Amino acid sequence: MLLPVLQDPRPMVRIITCWCISRYVQWVLLPPGSAEPAPGVPLPRVAPANEALFEQILAGLLSRVADGNGRVQEAACSGLAELMEHAGTCTRGAVLVPRMQPIAETLSLAASSCGRRNLRIVLEAISTTCSVVGGRVLSQHPAAVQQLVVPLLNRWQGIGFLERDVVPIMEALNNMAMGLGPAFEPYAQAVFEKGVMLLQLQQEARVAQVSTCCSKLKPYGANPMW
Repeated sequence: MLLPVLQDPRPMVRIITCWCISRYVQWVLLPPGSAEPAPGVPLPRVAPANEALFEQILAGLLSRVADGNGRVQEAACSGLAELMEHAGTCTRGAVLVPRMQPIAETLSLAASSCGRRNLRIVLEAISTTCSVVGGRVLSQHPAAVQQLVVPLLNRWQGIGFLERDVVPIMEALNNMAMGLGPAFEPYAQAVFEKGVMLLQLQQEARVAQVSTCCSKLKPYGANPMW
């Protein structure tokens, strides 16, 4: 019932549908009446029909991540992050592994093309994906890792260190590095060097600011009233 509504011509309907449909993922992945499995407990098997339904939900949300309407894209990214979290809790990310390629392609495109308004929510979806799937699995999918990391690096390299987007991108790269582990190694040097450069620029700017303030102060005794 909800899946076809993702194609509704009215943006507000698509927004509400993205929000609503992601809330059903937990019940799609778990058998009726089951609770979320605790760490170390064997996972319940996802029924083939439910896994097919999960794939339709994932495909529907990914299609809206590429939506031309910014607010729909925002809702789709939020719904996708919710879906990732449920997939991580209910299947420890296993249900996402065979579907990493379309996920990485869509998020890569969104990270490259989204406006400033939606950047944070896109970064959250990427960070959640890396955290849920994990470096051990993603190390076997280097092309997917490249698609997730490179757009962020390119965007980071292309902005000034005083711009507002610097902090969320750095936070996302930090979260990705922790989630990916050794799979992040090919990009670690570039991130480290850029981070050091930003620290140096920040320090130089602070020293210049202090010097400017000090130069405006009159030395003791310069005031004729003394």
